[in-house]
Amino acid sequence: MTKEVMLEMLKETDLEKDFKLVIDRDLTTFLKEVSPLLLKKPAIHSMILSMALKYLESNKSTARLVRLCTKNGGLTVAGLQTEPHRCLIISECDPKSAIQFAQRLFQEGISIPGALGPLPGVREFCEEWSRLYQCKLKVATHLRLFEAPSIHYENEVEGN
Repeated sequence: MTKEVMLEMLKETDLEKDFKLVIDRDLTTFLKEVSPLLLKKPAIHSMILSMALKYLESNKSTARLVRLCTKNGGLTVAGLQTEPHRCLIISECDPKSAIQFAQRLFQEGISIPGALGPLPGVREFCEEWSRLYQCKLKVATHLRLFEAPSIHYENEVEGN
């Protein structure tokens, strides 16, 4: 099946009714829109938030800032790609939102080398992505990254 056929099949579905893909042009807007939801679970979203803040503080532009919203404007999933050759980092999301997110990015002609994020959303996203682009899915290491901004050593106790 060609990409054109896949796009035609997606047009026939009711994607437009449920969700809207928003492509942000600047990090300030992106963070303003996604932070309230992502900060509810900072341990899960530390990577996407810390990368966004790092790029904002250094005045570097990112390759891609995308989010999927409901028709009422509620955020369902956010994505950040720092550079074109890097994976898209996606937020925690439910399987339906992950699939819709992949379909919307595909409809927009957006291409990414891969995706990182919390399960199960990232798995659903990647499975749909591989179906749409007719490519193999390769699951790599499941990691949870944490930042240690400082380390405090306890005083050694002299004794026996």
